[in-house]
Amino acid sequence: GNYNINPVMSTTAHELQHLIHYNYDKNEVEWLNEAMSQLAGTLCGYGLDDPGRYLSNTNLSLTDWAPSDDPVVLDHYSKVNLWSQYLLEQQGLTLITNLIQNTANGAAAVNAVLDDLGSTESFNSIYQNWILCNIINNTQINPRWGYNLEEAQDLQALSETVTSYPFNINQNIEAYGAHYFKYVEGDTLSITFNSSSAFANLIEYNDDNIQVFNLESGNQFTENDFNDIIDQEILVIGSFSTSTFSITFLKSLVE
Repeated sequence: GNYNINPVMSTTAHELQHLIHYNYDKNEVEWLNEAMSQLAGTLCGYGLDDPGRYLSNTNLSLTDWAPSDDPVVLDHYSKVNLWSQYLLEQQGLTLITNLIQNTANGAAAVNAVLDDLGSTESFNSIYQNWILCNIINNTQINPRWGYNLEEAQDLQALSETVTSYPFNINQNIEAYGAHYFKYVEGDTLSITFNSSSAFANLIEYNDDNIQVFNLESGNQFTENDFNDIIDQEILVIGSFSTSTFSITFLKSLVE
């Protein structure tokens, strides 16, 4: 005789946002409109929509949307719910209100509202910090690299773990997607990253400290005494456009 009305109420908030958004901007692109509706349910207290679906499948374009009959569309709802929650926490509710009322669409609307509010951020810079947030998720390290929402504070993207060397990979990355590679069990490690348009950030964990480095395409990065000093390292790949990238991991044993 007891009923859980939260899913119904969350959906009601979701659909009401679509009505409000339509009043201001009838032509909003689907991914941003759905992002705002997913946020509506979370703002009304009904939680995040299955965030693990996206965090286990992060090479999804933030700015694309799957057909409604495609099973992966549920991963897209999860994705935009996390992104909109991050956008709210980083930029505030005024930006969300203005974004819904802005007649520009998609990333252009985000940039227009950021500019109107005098922000130094851009859609691209927010995306870059968001994909770092999804793996670091610790606001104590950097306020941009973690969630404030209590139920999101333990979330972390799934990484591909590299333990066998040499390791070579060539992969595609979607526009505004992400790949994560965790590598362990090395003494001296070197990484070579190559891409014409994707970018790479290296996260280095050392006890309770975290450092983030940019890796230039074509340059070799070498880490000495990896086992003795560094607990683990994670390579984060992102891109502003659909692209390809290659990585080579080499390990040298220290005698």
